[in-house]
Amino acid sequence: MLCLPVRYIFGWLFTINPANVKPEAQEAVRVYRRSCYDALYQHFFGTQKRQLEQNRAEIALLEELADLNQQQQQLKQTIADKRKKLEQLRNERLKNEPQLFD
Repeated sequence: MLCLPVRYIFGWLFTINPANVKPEAQEAVRVYRRSCYDALYQHFFGTQKRQLEQNRAEIALLEELADLNQQQQQLKQTIADKRKKLEQLRNERLKNEPQLFD
């Protein structure tokens, strides 16, 4: 007796040529083979397609982060400039106040 592991049965069925079966079963074999082709395509190409979509999403997020980091740097520079101006104004104001003791 020859046995085929269960995990290989569907692959083995895929190898059956529709011309080698009874005429009433030929269409069922063709449908099964098309289903196998579709399943293989979805498995391999679908995985690749999902990976490409994930890569696009990751790139978009990285670009957004880069933009936000640039905005953050610009804001930090603006804050530093405003603080410097404020310090200059305070220093000028203190210089213009009259001195009690000279």
